[in-house]
Amino acid sequence: MTEERFAETLFGFGCYVGEVMVRQTGGSWTSSAGTALEAYASFPLLVSLPPDNLSNPIGKVFKAFRNGDADSIVQFYRVMTSA
Repeated sequence: MTEERFAETLFGFGCYVGEVMVRQTGGSWTSSAGTALEAYASFPLLVSLPPDNLSNPIGKVFKAFRNGDADSIVQFYRVMTSA
């Protein structure tokens, strides 16, 4: 299995993770342009979480695909939404 082969599915999973974060925290989708993550974001979509946290769920899903449990989506969600 290659990342390129599943890129569309991984993107969809990342959007799903981000949307769950938005709905559970009152956050919102935002552009990475002009943010501290702009240079690091693989995609121009980030999630802005209260009070002032930026999250890259789409990039995280791709990273988890590459690295497995070392980049747990569950742990990412817990850390990012614990504020």
